[in-house]
Amino acid sequence: MVRLLHLNFCREMEAGVLPVGKSATGHPISRSSSRSRAGCTCQYGTYIPKHDHSELTFHSREGYNDTQKLSIEDKRRRTTTMAGAAAQLDVITIGRSSVDLYGQQIGSRLEDIGSFAKSVGGCPANIATGTARLGLKAALITRVGAEQMGGFIKEQLRREGVETRGIVTDEARLTALVLLAVEDEGVSPMIFYRTDCADMALSEADIDEGFIASAGAVVITGTHFSQPNAEAAQLKAVRIAKANGRKVVFDIDYRPNLWGLAGHAAGFERYVKSDFVTARMKPVLPDCDLIVGTEEEVMIAGGGSDLPAALRAIRAI
Repeated sequence: MVRLLHLNFCREMEAGVLPVGKSATGHPISRSSSRSRAGCTCQYGTYIPKHDHSELTFHSREGYNDTQKLSIEDKRRRTTTMAGAAAQLDVITIGRSSVDLYGQQIGSRLEDIGSFAKSVGGCPANIATGTARLGLKAALITRVGAEQMGGFIKEQLRREGVETRGIVTDEARLTALVLLAVEDEGVSPMIFYRTDCADMALSEADIDEGFIASAGAVVITGTHFSQPNAEAAQLKAVRIAKANGRKVVFDIDYRPNLWGLAGHAAGFERYVKSDFVTARMKPVLPDCDLIVGTEEEVMIAGGGSDLPAALRAIRAI
């Protein structure tokens, strides 16, 4: 059964929000019902079972109460997979990593920003950091450049407790950068510097079978289906995960301009309809145990003309 998690938040501001439960290594985890950063708020919408044919609705956060009723014994019990081997890691995320430069003059246009503070960014890096902060054993597979910004990403992730052995240093490419400003509530203009960047050079050779098999779940991300080499890397990880009884999570992570569908100034653009993008994402959906996305991302993955139609299309796969 596939579950779909609808998240209504600014993708770059996400901070590892998870339901209460237990990790693949037996660690109890908690859920923050909402968490904000730089003025952006993230909160749960719903889990939707793929084969549940009841009316499509969005449930409140109280809908998670049943999943929270875990006994102490359940929380301490080490989870094993169908293959019978206990997971050493809870989750491995795959895809984008960048240095995000946040404008420090809140309420200003990006043109008027006078100073920036740097943070590790990119959806997979954020998820790895957030889950590590929640007490899970998390790792990231990506590429960074052989320069100071690549070094910053690796050092900061280690400080956060994220396993970094899956991060490849690319001698030929630069680490991705993003410039951001918080201009107004819900308005955060951003510029992606990602032309031939290190993380988009991810390849099948970067996916180690034993490493993938050591995690209870693998998180793949939508942007890395935009290039054949990165797509092949993620599909290899999916095959290994499924063969070892691991869970596969798909974070749709749709940024139109990272698919060449919007100009450089449109980094904050959330949705541009594209049959091409939908066709690249749909084939992986049947292999996923959980699909994560905003309303716009669900629409691009499902290919529907509106949100309910997209949800029905995903359920039907």
